[in-house]
Amino acid sequence: MASALLELRKAAGFKKSAEFAKVVKIPASTYARYESNPDKITMSAARKLADWFRVPIDVIVGREEVDVRALRGDVQEEYDSLSEESKLALDQFLSFLLHQDGLRRQREEAEADRRFDELAWRYERLWQQELDGRGELDDLIAFGTREERREGFEEFVTRRAEERRGRASTKASRILDEQNIARIMQAYDRSHGQIGSGGAGMSYHPSLEGGRRVFIEFDGRGGQKGGDAGRP
Repeated sequence: MASALLELRKAAGFKKSAEFAKVVKIPASTYARYESNPDKITMSAARKLADWFRVPIDVIVGREEVDVRALRGDVQEEYDSLSEESKLALDQFLSFLLHQDGLRRQREEAEADRRFDELAWRYERLWQQELDGRGELDDLIAFGTREERREGFEEFVTRRAEERRGRASTKASRILDEQNIARIMQAYDRSHGQIGSGGAGMSYHPSLEGGRRVFIEFDGRGGQKGGDAGRP
């Protein structure tokens, strides 16, 4: 069964898929693939689109049919009755409103990112303190790979979430924690850059004191080493 995304998008007043993809913040090529092949829709994208269109997820992924005409409502019928000139004027005003909404969402997302950036920083300090207490921090910094450090941090955050839930754990609380952990890891990735040159790469991350340390990692031909370049 094909996805109803195409009809839903058009019923919502978006003539081009790229315009709608920009509003829902999904890459245009990815969204176009969702419309043509609902099997490619990820669960997170399906939830976002279902919330936006206010339809069940099964409609988005093509498991359930929907009468899109029934979703048009009085507003759409009034729009259809307008002259072409009036439709053009209304379309232009709608584009302006969508642009303003997009800016507002960007500000809201930036604020949410800042909150999770701070949360990730706080959790990383706790993780480093725990490692330091066990005498493992220096070894991880000197010899651990970037992937090992990331994996260790994610395990720490997941464990803290499980400890907080305790016996009162529910499916809803686990899902919420998984979503928050994903946001924390996104913040972690934003603050842990990586650049490469030839066979070597450099990655950085916050130190225990809150500054940044730089590590140099060589490819397999030269082995692997790490070092602390200090706080910039």
